[in-house]
Amino acid sequence: KLATMWPSFRAIRLASTKVTAENVKILRQQTSLTIGLCRKALEAANNDVAAATKWLQENEQARAEMAKAKLNARETTQGRIALARQATRGAMVALNCETDFVARNEKFGTLAEDILAAVNTLPASSTLVQNIPAASLLPLTTAGGKTVEQSVNSALSSLGENITLRGAVAVNAEGGLVGGYLHNNGSYGALVTLAGTNAGALPASISSLADLIAQHVVAMDPPNLSALADQPYLFESSHKVADMLKAKSAALGTPAVVTSFVRWGGGKETVGLKEA
Repeated sequence: KLATMWPSFRAIRLASTKVTAENVKILRQQTSLTIGLCRKALEAANNDVAAATKWLQENEQARAEMAKAKLNARETTQGRIALARQATRGAMVALNCETDFVARNEKFGTLAEDILAAVNTLPASSTLVQNIPAASLLPLTTAGGKTVEQSVNSALSSLGENITLRGAVAVNAEGGLVGGYLHNNGSYGALVTLAGTNAGALPASISSLADLIAQHVVAMDPPNLSALADQPYLFESSHKVADMLKAKSAALGTPAVVTSFVRWGGGKETVGLKEA
């Protein structure tokens, strides 16, 4: 009878095995993971370091943390920009990686779009241009139910490269219009806001002009708003951007001016704002 009871006694003994500080230290040295995660693994493995290591390898969160610890020091000079715009609102997200190969990867692109979708759930900015730091994005929930941070760590593990979230920018052109342009699979992006020179909202028919000016911003890289206004227009070099916009928007119903632009790409971020 005692023999038949032995498995239950053994299970009770193993279940009550305490995690030792020494084994936590050993597991941390082997994996570079946090104390909390190492302790969790040892609890699941009854304080057995080898079994805890296997548990970590089979656990998605742990795999992500292990990959992050290994890859975290690598530079992320490549990446992709995701952009979305509506009539009066727009946003861009910049996600960085190590190589152009991963930047063009479908999974990496989907991650950037998922983060952008999470950004678009935020309330509209109270300012014309709002920079959103990466730290503010990490707790947001993506469509898959994970936080942005969990999604980034998971992709880091599966793609085998360091991945960093640079941040996001949102524009709000209340009463005006937003234009946007994404170039070369997300290597460059720009958002532009327009406002009418007369009272009232701009007609939607002018939005195509806003998109073209955003394309001009990506191509010509103006340093500020005044420089943009004076540049020869990319698609009609005989006219300056400001003159072209005024004439064409007036023909569509309401003269308009550019009130801001944001250009990202090539490791550079340029913001042009209309002076008060």
